[in-house]
Amino acid sequence: MPSSLKIDNVRDFANQNDVAVLTIDPPINFSKDVSPVCLPPASSAVDQFVGKDAAIMGDMGMINTSSPTSPTLQQAIVQVTTNAKCSEGWSASPSPVSNQHICASAPKKDTCKSDNGGPMVAQTKDDSTSWTQVGITSFGNECAGGKPMVFASVAFFRKWIDTYIAAAPLHLHEILRELLAPCDDVTVNFSGYTTI
Repeated sequence: MPSSLKIDNVRDFANQNDVAVLTIDPPINFSKDVSPVCLPPASSAVDQFVGKDAAIMGDMGMINTSSPTSPTLQQAIVQVTTNAKCSEGWSASPSPVSNQHICASAPKKDTCKSDNGGPMVAQTKDDSTSWTQVGITSFGNECAGGKPMVFASVAFFRKWIDTYIAAAPLHLHEILRELLAPCDDVTVNFSGYTTI
């Protein structure tokens, strides 16, 4: 159990700036079941991961709109789609899709209620086995409601994230440097998740 926990976020109520940094002290002990995930380089480019398969994960979210929350970790494979296609589905929404978002979809697969803040990870380099967190679950349409899922783009917020990494206590800097070094040799163990 962490002795200290700090959350910094910039979210507003229109699903813009929907990102937070969680600081845990003491650091997490990594193992074969718990490993770091890579972060993409800072970029405001839209559609940089289009066509990539990505894994979405939820931990206690609902499986459908009428079910209770799930006690089992869930994962699904989706495909990153263009923001233009995503915007078509959300054109009437008070939460417009912008360059700070990344979208994904797959038939009958979606994040659901209570999954907000969960990761979307992808293997961003064709020859790599490492996973990069490209998105943070922001909003969707019910559960598998037909519209693309919308995630906060980690690449878009990377500079903001880096300001909190730089402000971390000095004893954590070496650990953070190691985590943010090129991580082509890091793999993620998905054991413990149920594929949906």
